[in-house]
Amino acid sequence: MAKFHLTKTLSLDFLGGAWKEKGAYLEFNSFTIRDLKESFPGIADVDSKDPKSVSNSLGETIKMLEQKFVSGKGIDADGNLVEVNKEDLSDLPAEVIGKLVGFLSQTLSEATSEKPSETP
Repeated sequence: MAKFHLTKTLSLDFLGGAWKEKGAYLEFNSFTIRDLKESFPGIADVDSKDPKSVSNSLGETIKMLEQKFVSGKGIDADGNLVEVNKEDLSDLPAEVIGKLVGFLSQTLSEATSEKPSETP
């Protein structure tokens, strides 16, 4: 367990329709630098032309998201707002996983581009 606790909530409004109208969302504990180093050490080595390499990378990503999952609401096939469980993450639209990873990790370039405020 991380020393610092921060949850982040991703609105699923970008999926449109009932997802937007009914307030679907996913809430996660934030990734730590340790999480990223341990879970994605070879992410740059993923061969997008090798289905096994991509599958392994996706599997590790889903596993890490499941570990960080807190709560969520999604839209079922009947258009109802329902609870999302960590086991449901693999059943969400693929674009959600990409957004989640970017949202939770806030890429290192974004983190290092922020300049501390100068105090006189």
